Amino acid sequence: MSHVSGRKSEIALAQDLSPVPHDGGRMPTAKHVPMRQCIACRERRPKREMLRIVLTEAGPVLDPTGRKPGRGAYVCPDKPECWVEKKLRRFAGAKAQELSQALQIVLGRVKSQASQVGKPST
Repeated sequence: MSHVSGRKSEIALAQDLSPVPHDGGRMPTAKHVPMRQCIACRERRPKREMLRIVLTEAGPVLDPTGRKPGRGAYVCPDKPECWVEKKLRRFAGAKAQELSQALQIVLGRVKSQASQVGKPST
């Protein structure tokens, strides 16, 4: 009989060492943050910080919502060196020049508007 009681004490001891708190609650867990890699500079950043580009039959389309169907890739919206045609060829191929121009127009305009917001109007 002592063998059985010894086994019970081992189980009780193992339960005491478990990572689950005794109050029955769960341990806090970190929220998963999806990471994406820029096709131009290969830097990994959180998905929300990146701009998605979708390759469609009509050509590459900017997808700021991240919900359009199709094969997508990501670029850094705050780094103009990531919008250069040569860096975008890996994803867009022959349409890289068109994509580069679209990124420079759209993101360049956003950047210039953001810089004008902080300046007082004369």
